[in-house]
Amino acid sequence: MSWMTFELAGAHEMPHTVFNFLEQVTTGLYDSGEFSFQFNGPHISMAAPSTSGLEKIFSDSGLASVLVQEYSPNFNHQKYTLGRGGRPSGPRFYINMKDNSALHGPNGYAQDGSADPCFGRITRNPDVMDRIHAAAGPLERGDWKKVESSIAIVSIEIVQ
Repeated sequence: MSWMTFELAGAHEMPHTVFNFLEQVTTGLYDSGEFSFQFNGPHISMAAPSTSGLEKIFSDSGLASVLVQEYSPNFNHQKYTLGRGGRPSGPRFYINMKDNSALHGPNGYAQDGSADPCFGRITRNPDVMDRIHAAAGPLERGDWKKVESSIAIVSIEIVQ
């Protein structure tokens, strides 16, 4: 089993997004093995619920998405940072595999001019993310595909 360590943005940068993620972790929403890296693009690796049952559990928890599309210019979408996908963002999250500040930041791809919340970064073992991203095989610009064997997130733990 491989592991990575994430450092989350400070409460002064991304208070709601970080709190939402920590609540999801604390309630065990990532501990079923049904949350996995499923879709990869050339610039990110996306993790999402892999079953409709887990999607419903997230929805029923009231923690499925953020209430505010937060963004801090001091915590942008550099390589190996964590972003939240969707409008409203969540429960999916992704790892930026390159600098995506222009694409996922303010006035990027979002038609409403908002940005995806960027709320953490990998601080240990980023090579694990490189292997996960490579599992999808070569991807062309705009090409999204399901990884043949979803790579499950077994658990996420809070360490201090």
